[in-house]
Amino acid sequence: MKLDFERGIPKKCIHCKMKPERMVEKYGMGWLMFTVPETNIMFMQCPNCNGIMGNTKALSNTLRLKKMREEESRKVIPANGGEVLKFGMN
Repeated sequence: MKLDFERGIPKKCIHCKMKPERMVEKYGMGWLMFTVPETNIMFMQCPNCNGIMGNTKALSNTLRLKKMREEESRKVIPANGGEVLKFGMN
């Protein structure tokens, strides 16, 4: 089930199948909506099962790319231009 927040609120939680109307009756609130600060990807959390709904694949891809960029920026370039020098028996 893909979530598109422009189209509206999902009809029920994909984890516990609770409907938003029932959430309001039981907990006094509906979906908890939040965004991940580094990516601005929006997620919703169910107050019943604490299940998170949203585009988790996009989040994991974004965080993975960010981690790869940080690792590349930390790489040290050797002074000899990257040539591998072998010592000892050839």
